[in-house]
Amino acid sequence: MQPSLRRPHRLALAIIAPRIFAFCHTFGLTVWIAVAEGSGWTLILPGMLLLLWPGVAYALAAHAQNSKRAEFRNLLFDSLLFGFWCSVLDFYVLATITIGLACLMNNLVVGGVRKMLIAAGLFILAALIGSALTGFTFRPYVSNRLDIYQWAGAVVYFLTIGRVTYSQNRQIGRSIGETRFQNRVFHALLDLGAVANRAINIHTLLVDSLNHLQTHFPDYGFAVFLQERQRPEVTRYAAAAGLSPEDEQRLRCLFANVQGQAKTRPHCHKQRKARICMSRRWRAD
Repeated sequence: MQPSLRRPHRLALAIIAPRIFAFCHTFGLTVWIAVAEGSGWTLILPGMLLLLWPGVAYALAAHAQNSKRAEFRNLLFDSLLFGFWCSVLDFYVLATITIGLACLMNNLVVGGVRKMLIAAGLFILAALIGSALTGFTFRPYVSNRLDIYQWAGAVVYFLTIGRVTYSQNRQIGRSIGETRFQNRVFHALLDLGAVANRAINIHTLLVDSLNHLQTHFPDYGFAVFLQERQRPEVTRYAAAAGLSPEDEQRLRCLFANVQGQAKTRPHCHKQRKARICMSRRWRAD
């Protein structure tokens, strides 16, 4: 049974745009050098294979059981491909330096020093294999325009990686904050059992429960009202904790609207309805 296409890990999603840009830019570099030295399609046609790798890398991550680990392998394979291609381009100095630094930085960011060293080894190994196959030639310089093209691409790429890293850090920070808040809610609700056991009547239960919640969430106000649906003007039980004057005004308007709607409805079976309200008081800080 073939594995189905699934949404990959956020690392694989985050690296899509930088990888596409890097390989397209390298293909443009290849075309420029091919035109400059007159090699034409003999260099351009193999270079077109570079354009296929970003799509293949995404498909591998999407089909993998562990897409995060698959993306780690993809980043190492990036280093392998770029190392080989730098040898094909005769180690054009500026391209070799900027591409090599990009490969090292990518693996350092996601996998630490160990991944960076592995990427450096793969880059060098692929470059040596490429030199053995195509012959070692050193190209220190092509033209000023090509240098400008390569510098511009390198700057855009590094800024893009910085932006991606910033976005990932913000997303992780939001996830941590949400998890902490959920844990606070869970522990506060868990302790409500002990509060209920100490209550001697319904009114005490409501007051103590809301005070307990307000202690755990001082930025929030809480209120509970138990009314009869048939007679909404009758409130059987009511309790509030931490409400601001603005919150109380909103509650009065809410009950006025409910009572007005109830008067227009047909009579129904007598039942009681509990209303639980929670509001947050936003502070100026």
